[in-house]
Amino acid sequence: MFDKFRAAATSPEGYRFEAAAEGNGDYKVKKRSRAANIMFMAVSLVLAFVLWLYAISTGTQVITSTFNEIPIAVEGKGSALSVYSALNSTVDVTIEGTKSELKNVSPADVTAWVDISGINTAGTYTLNVNVIVPDGVWVAEQSVSTMKLRLDNRSTTTVPVKAYINSFMIDSGGEIGSSDMTYDITETVVTGPESVLSRITEARLQVSLGKVSNSQTYTGVLELVDSDGKTVRDPSLTMNPSSATVTIPVYFKKTVPLKVNYRYGYFNKNTVDLTINPETITIKGETEDLDRISELNLSVIDETKVTTDTVIQKIVMPEGITNISGTEEAVIGIVFKNTSEKTLVVNNISVNAPEGLNYELLSDSINVTIRGEKLSVGYINPKDITASVNLSFLSGSSGETSVPVLITVSDSYKKSVYPVGDYKISVRVN
Repeated sequence: MFDKFRAAATSPEGYRFEAAAEGNGDYKVKKRSRAANIMFMAVSLVLAFVLWLYAISTGTQVITSTFNEIPIAVEGKGSALSVYSALNSTVDVTIEGTKSELKNVSPADVTAWVDISGINTAGTYTLNVNVIVPDGVWVAEQSVSTMKLRLDNRSTTTVPVKAYINSFMIDSGGEIGSSDMTYDITETVVTGPESVLSRITEARLQVSLGKVSNSQTYTGVLELVDSDGKTVRDPSLTMNPSSATVTIPVYFKKTVPLKVNYRYGYFNKNTVDLTINPETITIKGETEDLDRISELNLSVIDETKVTTDTVIQKIVMPEGITNISGTEEAVIGIVFKNTSEKTLVVNNISVNAPEGLNYELLSDSINVTIRGEKLSVGYINPKDITASVNLSFLSGSSGETSVPVLITVSDSYKKSVYPVGDYKISVRVN
């Protein structure tokens, strides 16, 4: 009986069989038709589709959703270090959950972070990336599991600004005044990781000039360099300010004569012969300054103070001009001609004294030396000379002192004769 059943079940006709027990204990196999099999399969498919629709409509279907470039935050209690570079600063997170749960999840609900708590030594670290998602969903996949960080102490330093001229062309006789360059700023503030700041020695302004014939102004971006002159590059560094302007003087040389001027005009070609040693000096300056100079005037000579045949004067340079001749003083030799001198005893002394001042001149006369044209000097006499004394500054004082005396020549002779030297008289104030 079982052999018959086995044979029927493996019938090449492809029918389904059913076995039923008869009263005598034997089984009777009933064959199910092909049409019945097709109907059975169709019903099964329909039921599966209905169940799928039900799952969708009720939100119980499990699905996934991916959120890209979720930023990875850095958290850490007790760490004084700052983050100066980070690899994998974002993570793509794939979340799994039912449709009804996922529809309420946005990228803002996904949090990623690394923990630097307890790290207080500068260096590079690889830390685990932690991801938190809302309740009811779970992380199926994340694009990175670790994050590489460079940690360091944040610090600030001030470094000097210095310009370097790389190339230039200049006319013959000209030179760049590198040591005289002026800046709009002399230093800049750099902020960044402490380990990098310790290498920086200055902020350098690289200057490239073409052909120059006068002073130049150049503005450029600063670059940070170390003690070996190598550029220090780090994206975490900031400079304030980050650019500078330098004014670069361009100097040329010029030889100019020295000239003497006189206060009263008593010295002229008819009364003196002068020599100046040196006659000329070589000066250096910027083009526009040199163009304004055809000669250099020495200090004005007061003829009434000249009592010798030699006067030494310091050579003073105008602003912006440098004396490169190596001579700082001029020696003026004086030879008098067509003049003569004589000494007169002057007792015509006028006194300007404050009211109530009790004083006494300790001399009745003053010996005055005069110089001038020979003829005028021959005729002049003491009556043509006045000595004036001003005692107003002695109000409230007492005792003996010397006061200056002003010597005046009468109008008849003052154009051709003048006093020589300084004069004083003693006075007692009671």
